[in-house]
Amino acid sequence: MDEILYHLSRHLDTLQLQIDTGIQYCRHIRIAICDSVMGVAQGIFSLPGYNQLKSILERSISIIHSTVRTCSTVLAQPSDIYSHISDFGRIEMPIIYPGSVGFVAGAAVGVMVALAWRVSVISAKRMRAVVSLSYNGLDALACVDDAIMPSITRPQEILIQVKSASVDVVDIKISYGYGRALRRLLNSSAKDELPLILGRDCAGVVVEIGAKVTNFDIGDEVWLVSPFWCSGTLAEYVLTTEDMVAKKPSRLSFEAAASIPYAGCLAYDACKKAGIIDNSSRKRVLIHSGVSPVGCIACQLAKLNNCEVTVTCSASASSVARFLKADKVIIYGQIEMENNLSQDRFDVVLNTVGGVGHESCMKLCKPDGIVVSTVPEHILYDDYTFPLSVFHSLFLRIRYCYKKLSKSSNKWGDVDFSGEILDKLRILVDSRLLQPVVDKIFVPEDAMIALQHCDSVHAIGKTIVQIR
Repeated sequence: MDEILYHLSRHLDTLQLQIDTGIQYCRHIRIAICDSVMGVAQGIFSLPGYNQLKSILERSISIIHSTVRTCSTVLAQPSDIYSHISDFGRIEMPIIYPGSVGFVAGAAVGVMVALAWRVSVISAKRMRAVVSLSYNGLDALACVDDAIMPSITRPQEILIQVKSASVDVVDIKISYGYGRALRRLLNSSAKDELPLILGRDCAGVVVEIGAKVTNFDIGDEVWLVSPFWCSGTLAEYVLTTEDMVAKKPSRLSFEAAASIPYAGCLAYDACKKAGIIDNSSRKRVLIHSGVSPVGCIACQLAKLNNCEVTVTCSASASSVARFLKADKVIIYGQIEMENNLSQDRFDVVLNTVGGVGHESCMKLCKPDGIVVSTVPEHILYDDYTFPLSVFHSLFLRIRYCYKKLSKSSNKWGDVDFSGEILDKLRILVDSRLLQPVVDKIFVPEDAMIALQHCDSVHAIGKTIVQIR
């Protein structure tokens, strides 16, 4: 016991010595900093212009004091003021005219400034929108009538009156703060980060275009995609850039057209990465949840490119999967499901809804097969705190400047969300090679129910919110 106390006392002595040393070191640093500050201050005071600046400040203060004393004296003797007013009638007219002109001109400028300010306040029109008031999930969701209506400020922008929009599972993630760091950077001109408009795609009519917009005219029926780093589409009006918009398929209603853009870009990108697009060989493709928004489109794209398609889905959705021309439909929960999947391995496995591990998907692939997920990945830098957030913000700004110089600022992820992809999908739709799958249609006031439905096992295809 004595030996333990001895060693403990030695460690305590060592610790105390280290603490004393640290304190002394901090004192030396403080003294050095103070000396440096004093040196800088003395250097400023010794500058040639310092004395001149000091004298100017002293004279200014003296003039202010003198003016205040004079005003106080005059105000204390009203009789002097009255005598000066009585002298006004003896002033000659040629002297009054210049002063009157100056007074009128100043008043006119003031009135014009006031009118311009009044117009700017009135021009901030309001609109109905589905917004997230905070990053507390669906509990913070609201349908408001006083969202600020956007207006064109750049020559490449387009203002669209939304007829119908769709909701996606990623909107639920966004309501919890998904992608907020990137949105904060890209929308730095916005006054407030919240409330945030949800919705990833829509269909509507062009009501205003910027000076450099060449491919669209007022009155055009269009559809557009809005990635997670952009403002949403669940609003009466949406402001976007020309490269995110395409002409709407002529044979589709606004509700049907709103079901395709976001899921279509994800599906097209996944099929392209998997080597399905423009494929000459007959690949075996497995689509987990072939009736999800992405799965419905991916299934059709795979069939168009000569693939043998197997999909998994619920029993209630099997008829939709067969309508989409899937070669084989495997029902969730059936005992033979795993046996059916493991009989023959696949060239491509598309995971469209998550919940299926990457390793499980790899087991279903051939040795040279590929697994592609369309599920939004977790963004680590959303969780960064000081000081990591500062460094990452700097990194994002550098990357943003590079993308602006390379004219690719809309491509922040691996997926190409663009009007170019929407044009390719439009051609397929108008050729009746790609069919929209609309599940349910809601009104904006029921947006929370719509989001809950699209995230449920009962959802088939896209969930739409009718804005008009």
